[in-house]
Amino acid sequence: MPMQEAESDDDAGREAVDAFGLKGLLTVALIVIAVHTTNCYLSPPVSQSKLDSLSVGMELSEVELLLGAPQHRIVGVDGSTVLRYSSKFRSGWIDVFFERNGRYTEYNYEQF
Repeated sequence: MPMQEAESDDDAGREAVDAFGLKGLLTVALIVIAVHTTNCYLSPPVSQSKLDSLSVGMELSEVELLLGAPQHRIVGVDGSTVLRYSSKFRSGWIDVFFERNGRYTEYNYEQF
């Protein structure tokens, strides 16, 4: 008897798929992928909680330890430094600014 119950469960599953249709399943799959991709793209390259942990006056090495290695390091003619965090799968970039003494001053999030 248990064998017959298992077969009827399989038949019920097939009927549900047939009723919904392959197009319906593909539509749901595409919607899930689109929502996931949009959420990944719209999130910043560095989490807001990490950015909130920054304190004015932190040393450059402390900031790098907290945020990770930047994609770009820009040194100005005045000795100031900008660490740029970006990702090809994220929206925009974050510039983290340091005075010439190597102390953190502010960050700027450019989103496109």
